[in-house]
Amino acid sequence: MKHCKQWRDIVLHPHPAQLPATDIQVKAGIVYTDDALVFSYQCRQQSDDDMGVLLPTPVVPTACDNLWQHTCCEAFIGAKDAEAYLEFNFSPSGCWAVYRFDGYRVRDESYVCRFAPNIELRQLSDGFELTAKISSEVLPQTTSWLVGLTAVIETTDGQTTYWALRHDAPQPDFHLRSQFLMPLSSINQS
Repeated sequence: MKHCKQWRDIVLHPHPAQLPATDIQVKAGIVYTDDALVFSYQCRQQSDDDMGVLLPTPVVPTACDNLWQHTCCEAFIGAKDAEAYLEFNFSPSGCWAVYRFDGYRVRDESYVCRFAPNIELRQLSDGFELTAKISSEVLPQTTSWLVGLTAVIETTDGQTTYWALRHDAPQPDFHLRSQFLMPLSSINQS
């Protein structure tokens, strides 16, 4: 049996400057095994009003930019004692992106992720569940990381809201290291 560390059902909070007009709940989690990271997201509408979550149209899975402009699940992972970090974007459409940053919003344009995530979407009557599995080989070379789980949720009325473990700026900014709140350690060090 593989070693496993996990965080489940972590409640994400909308940015207070852009609260959703409808009653939405977003939860996320991560499971880390010897060879994979599995991210999970659940978005559910708690009320019966006419507004709902808008999902992008499914396409053939491929790497794409600007996924955050529509409903998109995201994760940020950085080595505990370094400025560099990775950003993962998982779209319900099946598209994905992985970016490496050398510091706050300083993107390494030469970085190409060799491991495409496997994204699965399950539509629910009141929202959706998304899981994304990616090789643990993409992690920064260290034994201790900090993780930020985030989401962008677009509704059918055109509203976009930004969800994270916490928000430390007047406007949404998922790149702030102070918001990478979940510790994750190497399985082999346990």
